[in-house]
Amino acid sequence: KEGYHLSRFMMNQVTKVFKNLFLKLDVSNIGGPLMIIATTAKSFEHGTSIFLLFLSFISINLALLNLIPLPVFDGGGLLFATIEALIRRPLSETFKERIYRACWFVLLALMIFLVFKDTIYIFCS
Repeated sequence: KEGYHLSRFMMNQVTKVFKNLFLKLDVSNIGGPLMIIATTAKSFEHGTSIFLLFLSFISINLALLNLIPLPVFDGGGLLFATIEALIRRPLSETFKERIYRACWFVLLALMIFLVFKDTIYIFCS
């Protein structure tokens, strides 16, 4: 029962961060791959229960991230399938390819920014 409530709490927190990221373009509460590695190492130093709690938080993050309706995630596949069902015809491959490329570009730019931000935070603080 406690695990269920903790999972719901973590999902709500992750959802708030995603909302701020996409609606307010607020990246103050997110970290990239370097921050994840550093935080994983720190959580391991604090004991097994903290480490496992952090791993569950990462899993919830990845699950919710994968549902975002961008074509590079599973949510994007659902979005394209829904649009095609509504218009009753497949979208053109050219259109889908342009959307995929734009999303990959935005995602890559976000990852580069986060690695840069993580590097500054880890090595300069």
